[in-house]
Amino acid sequence: MGKVFFTKDKHNILNFVVIGAICLIGYGVIYWLQSMVTYQSDDYYYATFWRDGLLHFIQNSIDHFQGYNGRVLVHFIAQTVLAFDVHVYAVLNTILLFSLAILGCYVIGVSRFRRKERFLCVGIFAVFLFLLGRDVWRDSLLWISASYNYMFPVFLFFLSLFVQTRYLSCKNHCPAATILLIAVNFFAGATTEQCGIMMLLASFIVFSYAVISKKIKWKQALIAPCMNFLGLMTIFLSPATRLRAERSGSFSFSLESIMEGLQNVSEVFMAWSGLFIVIVGFCFASSLLYFLCSKKNRFPLLGIPFGCILVILFLIGWNFWGFLLFSAYLIVLSFFCMLRLGRWLLGAVLIAGIGSAYVMITTNSFVPRIALPLGLILCLFMAVLFTEWLILIREKGFEKKATALLGSCCLFCILVIVPTVHGYQKNYEIIQKNDAAITESRKTGVLSYCIDGDPNYCHNMIQNDGYSFSSFIDFYGLENCKIYLVSDRMKPIEIHGQRLTSPAYVEDGTIYFPLREITESFGGSIQQSSHGITILLNGVTAEFSGNALFIGDGADIGESIDVSDKMPKTYYATCFTRDIFENMFQLRMIEEEGKYIIEK
Repeated sequence: MGKVFFTKDKHNILNFVVIGAICLIGYGVIYWLQSMVTYQSDDYYYATFWRDGLLHFIQNSIDHFQGYNGRVLVHFIAQTVLAFDVHVYAVLNTILLFSLAILGCYVIGVSRFRRKERFLCVGIFAVFLFLLGRDVWRDSLLWISASYNYMFPVFLFFLSLFVQTRYLSCKNHCPAATILLIAVNFFAGATTEQCGIMMLLASFIVFSYAVISKKIKWKQALIAPCMNFLGLMTIFLSPATRLRAERSGSFSFSLESIMEGLQNVSEVFMAWSGLFIVIVGFCFASSLLYFLCSKKNRFPLLGIPFGCILVILFLIGWNFWGFLLFSAYLIVLSFFCMLRLGRWLLGAVLIAGIGSAYVMITTNSFVPRIALPLGLILCLFMAVLFTEWLILIREKGFEKKATALLGSCCLFCILVIVPTVHGYQKNYEIIQKNDAAITESRKTGVLSYCIDGDPNYCHNMIQNDGYSFSSFIDFYGLENCKIYLVSDRMKPIEIHGQRLTSPAYVEDGTIYFPLREITESFGGSIQQSSHGITILLNGVTAEFSGNALFIGDGADIGESIDVSDKMPKTYYATCFTRDIFENMFQLRMIEEEGKYIIEK
């Protein structure tokens, strides 16, 4: 680039202050958010793996690999981190994101920058992470187990590409370098199904470039993709992966299921609380950069109209077509970078990123966290493009405009993240309250656990399902403790003079009651099957499937009745309205002194 964005002039000290402030704000907010979470869902289960020593950990890991999941590496790291305090996770994750930014920016183009410019790029990346939607934050970076399933593999992805490029650029390879290449690429492929395939795609492109350019013998270039493939096979061929596929039909390759999967994936990626802002921002950022730096290569300018069209499609609810349009732009831009600009790594990373999205259409997993790998890649690209843009503006002598642009961008990103920070801060007050209640329960034998946290700012708490509830009890050793879920917005329930664990839930004037506890309190039973659950309560047999309750003997099931699965969703995650319990199951519900008394 010739000149440097930050030159040695009288403003040199201020430049260091600006770069330091951006990094401090970006990674400081990330650490702050991560320090305000608690264990959620799988965290309670994984946190027990090391509890009774190494032998217990090995046995648990074997059982887990055989019957639950084949992601040995990421779960080993998650289980080890969960053995410590939550603040250890916050520190390690912040360091990992910082390291990911350094590696990622180096791989996709920042190697030609000066040192201060590199740190500026790394800081801008952290600030751009604020643009990730609330649901993506909640479902990945702010859930400990998921963070190591979706963020850590992207770190290994860039580490692998960094090692590959350094290996291919050397003429003589010592055994240690070859061993490092083998190890890093094997582990990069053995992270998760999604990121393992993403790694394989990128390595194959790098291998192809090495062969075409004749910079290295094809046998040496083949090492990385082979190791990626072997690592990926440790997941796909694990007993647990086969069992999960048989139980839930995790993978489907019919045209109908793929089209349905594409529709579901597009809804995840194009949601306002997903990657929508990042996707539109990437289109504009790529266009503006190439508008400034190239007079011949005009293709990326299409990003501006593409971005405008994406906004229009989002406003009218056509997310499916918006996602296809962005995918086409990203793929063509990838080949443009590889063939016209000679940036093979840049193109390889983009292809791998969009591949990580499309590989999910063959599964039944359509949750916000699957958007994180592509989200991290797009944020890295925007950080590099934005840094290059600032350099170009600086070269033209527009220092004040560059500073104003940088400040405006950072301010916008901070405003976007403010509601998320506020939401987690409010929930953290409840977390602290519950931690104190758990400590007190060891003396009293009674735990009053507050469930007033905003579900938009926590992935899954103990009241949401029986798995989380039982794992929570096991983690804290509360088997002999009487637990009550309490809330300022919900009223307790009593049956036969005994208070139930779950309270009644009121929303928009409608009252919901926990099914399982009420059924078992009156001597009824619930049986679960692949079609739903069968309820026997007060002499009435009912079938609950999907979002409907059927009363009858099977031949004449009667009229379906709308029900709700609102919080609190203890055990079978099902709550029925007051009218259903009173009219269908012949129970009487009396509201008395701030509580509900249920009688036959």
